[in-house]
Amino acid sequence: MADTLPLAHPARGPDEGAPVLPTPWSIPLPPPAPSVLVVAPPPTSPTTTTPTRPTTPTGLDECQACGACCFSPQEHYVRLSGADHGRLSDAEQAAYTVFLGNRCFMRMERGRCAALADVPGGFACQVYERRPQLCRDYELAGPACAVDRERQRLPVLPSAGA
Repeated sequence: MADTLPLAHPARGPDEGAPVLPTPWSIPLPPPAPSVLVVAPPPTSPTTTTPTRPTTPTGLDECQACGACCFSPQEHYVRLSGADHGRLSDAEQAAYTVFLGNRCFMRMERGRCAALADVPGGFACQVYERRPQLCRDYELAGPACAVDRERQRLPVLPSAGA
């Protein structure tokens, strides 16, 4: 049995009649799993579309046009993670963020997020595609949205589940 070693004490050597243990290279390995290529299925029809978010009569995205969640009297309202901060350009970091110790927040000006710009018919987030995760997780027409819209005296949107 060349592929096995007898159980041995390092100082005494192999014991007579001691059990023999297999070496790692003598244990048979299971056969490798077959390679599988996963391919996304084709669209079901050329007219299949992704659901769009509601828009205002002026054509603005309802979420950005509202901006109710971007208003707060708190100076440090939306906290940013390192990944959030890293998504912003250097110019955006300088214009829209502020540090309190080692914590980073979106800058608040006049009671609203500095990245929220006035546009005809509402507001627009200047960093919407790179917005913080907290903003990404905020659900349009969700419970928090309803509270924020009520605080801004805006009509509450019907929930997506209704």
